[in-house]
Amino acid sequence: MAHDDHDPDHPRPEAASTYYPEFGIFQGESKAVFVSKPVAAAMILTLDIEKAGISLYIARAMNRGVLVTEPAGYSSIESAIAAEAQAVPDGFAHFMEVRYEGFSGGTELLEALPGKASAIADRLIALVAESHRLAEWEICPT
Repeated sequence: MAHDDHDPDHPRPEAASTYYPEFGIFQGESKAVFVSKPVAAAMILTLDIEKAGISLYIARAMNRGVLVTEPAGYSSIESAIAAEAQAVPDGFAHFMEVRYEGFSGGTELLEALPGKASAIADRLIALVAESHRLAEWEICPT
């Protein structure tokens, strides 16, 4: 179906408008008209890592809470970050936020994650350790 004012999924852009393909919109003088869904470049995946046992970490790559890969086990947080970042197909997404035990290691470019995996893992471990220290202090202040 062509762009049509009667079809809300494909409204007609204004005559004097500019198309921005990276966002899938026409921007006219009075409004922006979406003509397609935004491209994957804006997609931010979340890598959620949980400790499942001694030297066992389960990693889940998700998009808005929906699994995009099967959960996988790794021997370290660092290896989970590097492997999961490399497992994302080219063009599927370009960013990933890494989370461990409720803490965020930040959002990074997927292509940069393998090289930053060690630093991100160290930061997440330090944050979790500090939260445990603070919780113990609140229970037994000295």
